[in-house]
Amino acid sequence: MSIEDAVEGLTTIEKRKAFLQKIWDDDQGVRDGNSSDTDMMNMDVVNVEKVETYLQKYGYPTKDIYEDLALVPWVVIHHASGYEIRERHIKTIYSAYKNGDIDDGAMSFYLGRMHHIKFGERFRMKSPFMPDDEIDSLISIMDLKKLL
Repeated sequence: MSIEDAVEGLTTIEKRKAFLQKIWDDDQGVRDGNSSDTDMMNMDVVNVEKVETYLQKYGYPTKDIYEDLALVPWVVIHHASGYEIRERHIKTIYSAYKNGDIDDGAMSFYLGRMHHIKFGERFRMKSPFMPDDEIDSLISIMDLKKLL
């Protein structure tokens, strides 16, 4: 069965939860310390396709309905290779953050990884600062506002 057909068949919340749970289990299963980098990268490619297809059909899963499974799209995109995929999904991830489906730590981590990939170094901000300050700074530095 194709990924598109599988996603099309997710006709109930319970089926969608099971789909997201399977993606989570697969994602974490290859990060158990016993899998090769190739296995991890291959799983990430498959999971990205699943998540992108899911998001196109159903949108971002809300925390009030999906609870911890609302993190699955964020985790999968965060684990994917390269800057472009993160940039492609920044609007979705940022909206999930603004809607309370992911927290400021997850948003900051996502943007911090983007910064590291793009500039080859971790983003550092002088303390003290609020999480929103860091998020806003990262969005500005990477010129992402136009994508939100």
